[in-house]
Amino acid sequence: MRLPNGYGSVYKLSGKRRNPWAVSITTSFTEEGKQVREMLGYFPTKPAALQALAEYHQNPYDIDAAKSTLSEIYEKWYDLTINKNTGESTIKNTKASYKQLMPLHNIPIKELKVSQMQSVLNNCKNGYQSQRKIKQLLNKLYEYCVDNDILKDNPTQRLRIVAKSNETARKRDRISDDTIKRIWDISDTPAAQLALMLIYSGVRVGELLDLKKEDVHLKERYFEVKASKTQSGIRTVPIAEKVYPFWKHFVESSACSYAVYTTQGKHIIYDNFAKHYWKPLMEKVKADNVIHETRHTCITLLTLANVNPTIIKNIVGHKSAMSLTERVYTHIDIKPLIDAINKI
Repeated sequence: MRLPNGYGSVYKLSGKRRNPWAVSITTSFTEEGKQVREMLGYFPTKPAALQALAEYHQNPYDIDAAKSTLSEIYEKWYDLTINKNTGESTIKNTKASYKQLMPLHNIPIKELKVSQMQSVLNNCKNGYQSQRKIKQLLNKLYEYCVDNDILKDNPTQRLRIVAKSNETARKRDRISDDTIKRIWDISDTPAAQLALMLIYSGVRVGELLDLKKEDVHLKERYFEVKASKTQSGIRTVPIAEKVYPFWKHFVESSACSYAVYTTQGKHIIYDNFAKHYWKPLMEKVKADNVIHETRHTCITLLTLANVNPTIIKNIVGHKSAMSLTERVYTHIDIKPLIDAINKI
C-alpha cells in the first residue's frame, strides 16, 4: 500500500540486520520544493515500522531534539527548573543523582532503553533513598521531554527500585511526650535546640537548614520560608515563645548568612544534621524517631490543641490540601498563627 505524499517512508535495508526496516519522515522543504528527510528509527518488522510512523503522526515530536543526549537534556531541564528558591539540599540531591547516571550521560535520550536505566538503579549501592531519587530525576527528565515534544512517552514508570526501604515499612508516628520532655531536659545542646525548633514550627528540616538570617523576624515572631520542596511550602511561619530563645541565639550569633549553623559557624547540610545532630540526640534520649516525624508531631500537637485546620495548613505549608475556599478566600495574618503555635 502506497503511503500518502509527505507522510513518510518505510523501506527495508540490505544485509543482515536486527532492525532492517527504516522509517524516515519529511521535516521541511528546500527552496526548490524538495523534501528534507529525517530518520525516525529502525525496526525489526514492517508492521512495527508502520506503527511507529502512524504513532509519530498521531503525536509528533521534535526529532532533532530527540537526538540530544541525556546530559544535554539534563542541562536544559536544570536551567529551567533550578532557581534561587530551590533549597540547597534539593540541588545537592539532584546533582548526586545525575552523577549516578554517568554511564548514560552520552546516550541520546531517544535511544535510552529501560534496561539501561534499570541497570543504573541495580548497580547503585547507596540504598533505597538514593535509588528513589535517581528514578525521580529520570522521571522529571522524561516529563520535560514529553512536555516539550521531544519524546512521545515516559518509560520511567517501568523502572523498579531494588533496594529495600526501612522507611517505607515503618509507620510514620509522632514523637512521644516523654521523648519531647527528655529533649527539653538537654535543651542546652544545639542538637536538642534544633530538634525543638523543628517540633514547634512544623517546618521540613531542609526548610530550616536553608533558612537565611534576613528571613527571620525575631521582633515580630515569625520567619519566611522562601526555599521549599513545594510551591505551597513558600509561607510565613510563626515562632513559638517556647523556642524563641533558641531562634534568637542562633540568628544573632550566626557568622554566616544562614539562620542556623554548625559548631564551626558554617551552613548545615542535611547529611551533617542527620549524622552529627539527630542520630546522637536520639541515642541520648533513647528514641528512634526519624527527622520528618518532628513535622508530623507539630501537626498532631496543633490538632490536639483544637487549632483550626485552615490555620494548621497555613503553618505547615499544606495549601495544596486546602479546599478552593480555603486557598482563595482565606487570608490569615501572622497573629492568629502565633496564637496557634503558642497553644502547643
